[in-house]
Amino acid sequence: MFSSTLYDPAITSNNRTHNPVMLTVKVTNNGRPVAGCDVAWQPRGAGGASGWLFPASASTDANGIASAWWVAGSGAAQTAVASIRRFDGTTQGVAIGGSAQPHATRANSIHLNYEPASDWTAFRVDVTPEALAPTTYWEAIGWPGAYTGIQSIDGKQNGLVLFSVWDVNGKSPQIIAKGPGVDCTQFGGEGTGYKCAKRHAPVAGRTYRFMASIAPVAGQNQTDYSVWFTDTSTNARELIATLRYQKAVQSANYANSFVEDWATQGASCLGATQRAGQYGNVWALDRASAQWRTVKRASTSAVYTPDHNEVCSNYQFSVVNGRFRMSTGGHAVGQPLNLPNGPKSFPLTLP
Repeated sequence: MFSSTLYDPAITSNNRTHNPVMLTVKVTNNGRPVAGCDVAWQPRGAGGASGWLFPASASTDANGIASAWWVAGSGAAQTAVASIRRFDGTTQGVAIGGSAQPHATRANSIHLNYEPASDWTAFRVDVTPEALAPTTYWEAIGWPGAYTGIQSIDGKQNGLVLFSVWDVNGKSPQIIAKGPGVDCTQFGGEGTGYKCAKRHAPVAGRTYRFMASIAPVAGQNQTDYSVWFTDTSTNARELIATLRYQKAVQSANYANSFVEDWATQGASCLGATQRAGQYGNVWALDRASAQWRTVKRASTSAVYTPDHNEVCSNYQFSVVNGRFRMSTGGHAVGQPLNLPNGPKSFPLTLP
């Protein structure tokens, strides 16, 4: 991202070296600002060498000002062009030059935050990884204190179905049940808790169905969380585990999915291997009516943590074939989030 300073990923506390700024041009006529003038923003060259431009608006404001965010491309020297078309049909433009210096980093973690119509006691999502890359986690469902999904460890035949539940005030989840071939162990790092894992290598283009349920334990300040997994190539439904969460939860009012590169660095933001997945057939079991209801709305979000070398903007959200789609890393670049005075998310709606 075009910045007033060069980002230094080596700073891991109070890192203030990433300061994105917009490119700004002013349109005048005889020295007076021209409002409502359409401004076209284009990178010079092909193939992403000069990056991608995202205008704040299609035309100039009352002061004749137009601005755009500039996501860096792969070239060392890059050029952005802002142009207008005059009333006589001629055009005038200005070229803005910049230089880019890559830094080694992982692809950013990106999220879909589902918007169920009401509180739910069970949630279901189909996940389709588009391509395999090492250390990729396609989370299917995240809800209070827990999450589940499928991982590719080496980008080949080594993968896991995971179900994780966090501790509550030092109290660990209890293992109530687990399916065949499932191992449950404690985890640390981003919090502590128990994770249950089953060996299952994901296949690109194959759809995997996850269902999570919430069942309060009568008379106790505890809740049983269960996860089932289905590889739709066989339609065999398997229990991963039931873990007893050490807190009373009657239902949930949100759920999320994410795509994460948890370990593998590329030479740059664009050099990080693309990781993408499609999420569809989303249903929530309504607590009040005990009826399954389809979920067709979600908002997007992306991690932005300069202290942890997470500042890339090469990610993309869309709706494809009636499903939500997320992509991070590589040259698939969409509307950037988390920029000064810019959006933190935007909505997606399935047809």
